[in-house]
Amino acid sequence: MDSLGYFARSFRARHDWQDTFSGLKYLIRSASHWRQHRDWLAFLQSHPLLRATVRRHPRVQERYQHPYLCQGLDTPQRLRVLRNHYLAALRHLHPDAYAEIYIGNGLLCGPFALRQGQQFHLRISACSGVECEGELRVALVDTASGRDISHASMSLTDRGRTLIVGCLQGARGEGNRDVVRDFTRESHGLRPKNLLLSIIYVIAQGMHARVLGVSGKTHPLQGRQGFVAPYDDFWQENGGSLDDRGFYLLPEREPIRLESAVESKNRAAFRRREALRQSVCTTLSEALFRRGYPEIEQALGKLLSTKTQPDEKLPSDGALAR
Repeated sequence: MDSLGYFARSFRARHDWQDTFSGLKYLIRSASHWRQHRDWLAFLQSHPLLRATVRRHPRVQERYQHPYLCQGLDTPQRLRVLRNHYLAALRHLHPDAYAEIYIGNGLLCGPFALRQGQQFHLRISACSGVECEGELRVALVDTASGRDISHASMSLTDRGRTLIVGCLQGARGEGNRDVVRDFTRESHGLRPKNLLLSIIYVIAQGMHARVLGVSGKTHPLQGRQGFVAPYDDFWQENGGSLDDRGFYLLPEREPIRLESAVESKNRAAFRRREALRQSVCTTLSEALFRRGYPEIEQALGKLLSTKTQPDEKLPSDGALAR
């Protein structure tokens, strides 16, 4: 199919559009960057899993036309981030995991048991709602209520060598603090955001990527009325160092937690807490990165051997291309 055919197809089944005006804006924005848009649509049709992703999430075709991941990215930079993310996902994720995440309703891991019989799941899915914060969403979900306890969103950039965390939030809505406090108590003192950070490291290591955290001032929604992104304290607490472009570079690995550094009266809780963390991380790693499926590598051969675009650059001199 030629480029005009791909473009015509991109108007079909747009359940994400609120009205016809949305379609008109898409038309105008696409025409103003026609060459880049044509190449992006062709890329999204270049592999069966990508085509299925578009059918499930048609908005991915125009994601680069909106604020995305961090302030200051222009159209070519947004497109390169998106392309790099999906290439890395196809390269590293088990095909069944990719399908559940981007084509199905999300990959579920668990349940994991807490004290007093409570349970939670881990759900890995495509981002929905606030899509500017990344392409991959990870959420801790209360099994009984189905409510998110905490979640993070992220995208892979720099040919898959960098994982940018665009969102790290606790529970939303009424009683959100109670949800977080209850989880921490029932998980022997393991805070939801700290468990999410361990999960982020599992994903980054499986992708052979370093971790960058978006600061408050670089968040794509920063400045909008009512929006608050209080991430800086958390990144600093976990060893992140702020660069001159507003990103926190996190340590290559999480620090080793030693039982000997814990007071003897708290060591039993420490062991239970770390056993829970390890159980979640091991289960996730096995679900995402199982190897031994040569057919996916064969199917990707042609796609990955084609001419690629240069590493995406962030504003100034390219913070992610070191």
